[in-house]
Amino acid sequence: MWGYMATINELIKLAEHESRDRKAKRAGLIVALTGTLYIGSANKNSAVYIEFFNNQWQGWLETYQAGMPKAVFTRHLEAGEDFDFVLAKIDRYFNYMKRKAKGQ
Repeated sequence: MWGYMATINELIKLAEHESRDRKAKRAGLIVALTGTLYIGSANKNSAVYIEFFNNQWQGWLETYQAGMPKAVFTRHLEAGEDFDFVLAKIDRYFNYMKRKAKGQ
């Protein structure tokens, strides 16, 4: 009996997911859902997100307050069809937030 062999399209999609995962990790983000959702903590109260939905990549920031179950502030940072473009914008903002938290 033959085992399942992935199609070329499935292999391409897998390679694209793995490539995005590597890029996100290099930018300091955590892979929450491979190829689809990435999260980074800029400081103890803020997190940045990149997610693929509605056929485009969305990047945003959420700020939390102690004792509050939901974000108290949300800011849309970037959206687009190109993951690398959105990641670059988020990476710049992510680094800005980290520098700001250190007082630089």
